[in-house]
Amino acid sequence: MARNMISYLMASFAPLFASSPIWVCEPAHVSLGSWLCENSSARRARRNISNSKWFELLKEIAPRVNRVAVLREATVAGIGQFAAVQALAPIGVELSVIDIDDIGEIERDIAALADGPNGGLIVTPNRFTTNHPDRIAALAARHKLPAVYPFRYFVEAGGLISYGSDEGDQYKRAAGYVDRILKGEKPADLPVQAPTRYELVVNLKTAKALGLELPATLFARADEVIE
Repeated sequence: MARNMISYLMASFAPLFASSPIWVCEPAHVSLGSWLCENSSARRARRNISNSKWFELLKEIAPRVNRVAVLREATVAGIGQFAAVQALAPIGVELSVIDIDDIGEIERDIAALADGPNGGLIVTPNRFTTNHPDRIAALAARHKLPAVYPFRYFVEAGGLISYGSDEGDQYKRAAGYVDRILKGEKPADLPVQAPTRYELVVNLKTAKALGLELPATLFARADEVIE
């Protein structure tokens, strides 16, 4: 519902943003930030700091993983996401890309990754993955691949673990910006606000299905454990 509301607001206030040179605080799927990035004269999207945690979590939950595929869009944003992840790849980890085209191609690429030993998956936020969290999570589960996701709703759909910004908090802050704009403030004058709240969510049922014994320290840090 929240994402649908933001989409409605973006369509309603399109004229207000058409010519505003705004920097974007969040480059994900249907958020206000991503819409501004693609439809205004915004210069660039700010990369989410959660990138720095994805490898760390993947190695923590599956220490033997040494082959990691990054599921991304073959766009400028997707290439940037992969570059950010690549810069953080630990020594000894073979990194590859799965470009999103259609679900059939994704399934073939994930199956190929699973054919080898010690594979893992990092799912980046983009229109396809965020619109199909259940299908992406089901593919990873079917092929017994540990995977890290960017938002909690992937884990609610059966994914293993997620770390990313708290979307509910961002929607509330976006609504505050809309209120300020309606009261007369210029969009170009509004300061950039980076996400301030991040959450770690773990699906214990999925971990058991994959045969993973998650460390107690991970449960202690988790904001929520889905059983």
